[in-house]
Amino acid sequence: MIKLKKIGSWETIETNIKAATEKVIGYNRQEARKSWMTKKIFNRMEDRRIAKLENNDIKYNEIHKDIRHKIRQAKKQRLTEQCHEAERLHEMHDSFNFHKKFKESCYNKRNVSSIRHNNKIITDNEQLRLT
Repeated sequence: MIKLKKIGSWETIETNIKAATEKVIGYNRQEARKSWMTKKIFNRMEDRRIAKLENNDIKYNEIHKDIRHKIRQAKKQRLTEQCHEAERLHEMHDSFNFHKKFKESCYNKRNVSSIRHNNKIITDNEQLRLT
């Protein structure tokens, strides 16, 4: 059971709502959008956020440099892993999966929208064919 405080001001209402939502729904952690992100990098980012809130510029800059260093290392490690995997597939003469891996690592499909002369975005397929 969730203990609620007596309602008297907006702060108590806000704390009651937050307590209830954290208890019922839980706290949703941020997920990694990139494959090279690690929990260590996430933890350092949280430390950096706390240092910024404390207005500790020296600590913030130190953590920020460390994060950039770890990100570079993680990206490099991920790229070498992808290269080794592609080399392994190439040695096995598995051209289909080799090209699939190659596209995954190198090709980024961009979403391109068509814009007419009146600066409106075209979303209809018929109109796209006409342009």
